[in-house]
Amino acid sequence: MHPGLEYKIYDTINELARDIQRGKVSKFLYGGYDVGRHENTSELTILEEIRDSDNFQMIRLSLTGRNMEFEAQRQLLDKAFKFLPIRKLSIDSTGMGKDLGEYIKKRYRSRVDCVDFNNQNKQDMCVNIKIRMEDQMIGYPSDKDLIRQIHSIKREISQTNQVRFNAEKSRTHHGDKFWSLALSSVSGSPIQRLRAFITPKVEVVSQTANVIVLDERRKFPKNKDIFILPSGIEKPPMHIDSLGATILKIGR
Repeated sequence: MHPGLEYKIYDTINELARDIQRGKVSKFLYGGYDVGRHENTSELTILEEIRDSDNFQMIRLSLTGRNMEFEAQRQLLDKAFKFLPIRKLSIDSTGMGKDLGEYIKKRYRSRVDCVDFNNQNKQDMCVNIKIRMEDQMIGYPSDKDLIRQIHSIKREISQTNQVRFNAEKSRTHHGDKFWSLALSSVSGSPIQRLRAFITPKVEVVSQTANVIVLDERRKFPKNKDIFILPSGIEKPPMHIDSLGATILKIGR
């Protein structure tokens, strides 16, 4: 689908920063951070957006933190912004992430988007990811844990007819990798599922065109329920009349 692109996932921020300086990775980077502490893991995902390939997104960095103190999470995000040209990072600022979101927003201002998770923005993020996967416009590693968490997200309809997207109950994860990926993807350019290219076609009418003469034998009286057939045309079968069809008369 995207020949010529080098699919490479980096293990550290320093390795990614080094290849950006070498020109192997562009500077169109977008991030997503899902805050965790004890039960949930903290997940940082950095995507590169390939502008020459219709804004194809590719995961370049994915870091997982277990039982990370909030101070260590602040240092991680500070390092990411210091060494990487992140254009936009969306962070989950719901619940325990509120303090960390305010801290990062205050330091990096317009480069940070604090997201309060609710049914609407969850739906927007899930639809964005679904369309990108269907159109093969996002590249991610063959990581079993990531793929398992992607499949764990289920669409549910509540008793009040509200759409909800939540991860299946699991002891090993709460869909944190997926939400980090969804946050980073929605930080980039909006997905365009259909691109229509319309080319106007102008034709010149020939002056020697044939004129179609109106057949005067076809008559349409004022009564719209009556249609007079020209001579030589047989009347439809009789069962038509039994169905309450239009009254037909034979014109001579």
